[in-house]
Amino acid sequence: MSASRLTRWINRYEGPLRVLAATLVLAVLAGLVATSVVLVRFYDQVRLTLPDAGALQDIELKVPSVVLSSDGAVIGEIFDEKRYPVKLDETSQDLRNAFVAAEDAQFYAHSGVDYGGMLRAFINYIGGDGPVQGGSTITQQLAKTLLLTREKTLTRKLKDILLALEIERIMDKSDILELYLNTIFLGNQSYGVEAAARNYFGLSAKNLSLGQSALIAGLAPAPSAYAPTTNMAAAKKRQRYVLTQMVRWGMISAAQADEALAEDIKVSRAKSPNTRVAPYFLEEVKKHLLEVFDQKTLESGGLKVYTTLHHGLQRTADDLVRKYLAQFGDRRGFKGRIASHGSDNVAAIRSLLSEPQPEQEFDVVRAIVVDLNPALDIALIVTQAGLGLVLAEDHKWALSASRSRQSRVLDLANILSIGDEVRVRQLKRGTPRRIQQGARQLSALNAHLEHYPSGPM
Repeated sequence: MSASRLTRWINRYEGPLRVLAATLVLAVLAGLVATSVVLVRFYDQVRLTLPDAGALQDIELKVPSVVLSSDGAVIGEIFDEKRYPVKLDETSQDLRNAFVAAEDAQFYAHSGVDYGGMLRAFINYIGGDGPVQGGSTITQQLAKTLLLTREKTLTRKLKDILLALEIERIMDKSDILELYLNTIFLGNQSYGVEAAARNYFGLSAKNLSLGQSALIAGLAPAPSAYAPTTNMAAAKKRQRYVLTQMVRWGMISAAQADEALAEDIKVSRAKSPNTRVAPYFLEEVKKHLLEVFDQKTLESGGLKVYTTLHHGLQRTADDLVRKYLAQFGDRRGFKGRIASHGSDNVAAIRSLLSEPQPEQEFDVVRAIVVDLNPALDIALIVTQAGLGLVLAEDHKWALSASRSRQSRVLDLANILSIGDEVRVRQLKRGTPRRIQQGARQLSALNAHLEHYPSGPM
């Protein structure tokens, strides 16, 4: 079409084209107005359903009730959530920095919402890196944990943004961080950092090393996936990420991070005092308490219950019962294995170690025999608590009276076979010289080290 013909066509249809353009503009404007009205109404509806952010200022955290003996020892805990609230200055600086670096590096700079973090999370989603996640600040996480549900919807996301802004308006950063560190679930029956420090390491949150602090902070996104009690490799990978973030934000040096990564960290599963001393007495105490208090108050009210039981005397009585029961059992002889898994026992070992470690009754634990060593006259065993040895001389009562004509050494093979599952009791005694001299022959145990998340305990 020539330029002149195009000009004539435009002149001919100029009026209708202007009408069409005006119509399109009006339609777009009407759409924007309608969308704005819908969004404003949606926003107003969400605001009307928001919980009161001020409730966080007076929130009463769930705290275990503690049962005490007459001499002041803890003999039991009754809880829905195992939590030991602490002040912010009762946690280590490394622990606080580890959580901030890993979860919300801009915590002290934003007003409750990290818009840059939200944008990065959205870009990752658009780029196909997975579902929308991350971008939530510590304040948003707090709002979601204590005031909202965990549903993944646009409405819930808008609510935690609005709540975070309101929380930051009425609370100091230090109060927000303190509440966050006392409420976050970190696996292993641990609600809050103090419970995690005690359950994983037997320490207070103030006395954790840098490596331990980074390991705990790394649990925040998914405590079960990064649990060091069952998956130390994943926990260490996450720990490395936390330390890298701390270096990035100038909280520690690269040398400190390397030193923390090199720490030989040992973890344990959560232990309860409930079955250690007089468990039946404790159950009777609970029955009486439920006649006075409701279940919620008993499990979450932080009661201190003083009883007539004397802890020291009860432990003495337990020791005597343990001693004479063992002697009685010795006289009656070995009752045999619990089960037999044969020589192909790797699956049985993994199953044993994956189960929650029960409180030991009279120091007795389950074990699987993995090797018999006639030269040293010992059985090598794997238990939930670690690797161990069964010495023939400690079990004369269980052995057959028949002995080799060439030797007076007792034969453990008469009562145990590889793959047998038995119950054993740990004895506190020195290592015989023949074991020290024949240590190289114990290499069969090394193959089982990999089953333990942090090595034998």
